[in-house]
Amino acid sequence: MTLHLKEIAAQPVHRHRARTIPTGFTAVFARCGLVLMGGQSRQAVAAELVLVVAGVEVILLRSIRDAAPAASTGVLLRPLGSFACLPAEHASAVVLFAGGW
Repeated sequence: MTLHLKEIAAQPVHRHRARTIPTGFTAVFARCGLVLMGGQSRQAVAAELVLVVAGVEVILLRSIRDAAPAASTGVLLRPLGSFACLPAEHASAVVLFAGGW
């Protein structure tokens, strides 16, 4: 991305992709790291997961909002598909916090 920084900065769709792809990778790494840390209660893990997912939602929504006027439908379908999975992650964290079924 840094080789073509001027082109990326000039176009909303490229900025959107440059923002969301690293955010997704970072969020996956953060969730895995938080879950694998020892000595935490399930409530602590659930709260951390909710915070990470909420941060991803904010970044993703802002990025979609900024890119939508200039983007084609195909460009927006991928992040919307990713965004559709986030409520399931929230629900899973709530179930974990509550102690299961």
